[in-house]
Amino acid sequence: MDEIPQDIVTKLIDDLSQTDRLRTSRAVQILLKPEQVNFRLKQVGKELYQSLHRDLERLPTNHRYFVGRDIADCLGRLMRGIYSYAVSESRATILRQLSADVDLLKMIIQVIHQNQLIDAKKFGMRMAVAIEMGNLVGGLMSKISRQSNQLQSV
Repeated sequence: MDEIPQDIVTKLIDDLSQTDRLRTSRAVQILLKPEQVNFRLKQVGKELYQSLHRDLERLPTNHRYFVGRDIADCLGRLMRGIYSYAVSESRATILRQLSADVDLLKMIIQVIHQNQLIDAKKFGMRMAVAIEMGNLVGGLMSKISRQSNQLQSV
């Protein structure tokens, strides 16, 4: 989002405001300054997205289409979920979807390593980032679960 021209971001904010979809000042902050928002999940997601896309460019052509499509689909869902989490009212649902996509991505990374499409060093780096993302999602799920349990006990 850093490369999006300011006039487009401003127009998007105006459009969202007019359709009553922009509910919080936090959403405005995310759109205006995504890198300044203290949200580690976004940083990890962006890092994984960039590194896996670099890997896709280096895959042999016959693997690039099938594996690349699966990775791109999964990464797209992950990034969409990460960015919608901050402004959503159904955070638990988004986190369950993110968790499933992180698990799927870990499986895909394992498969491309087993098929010797990435070396052990890249496998370790990509898997470490995916595991960190899974831990962050799991931590957020636990936090929401605890908050829900506290509300029910009141």
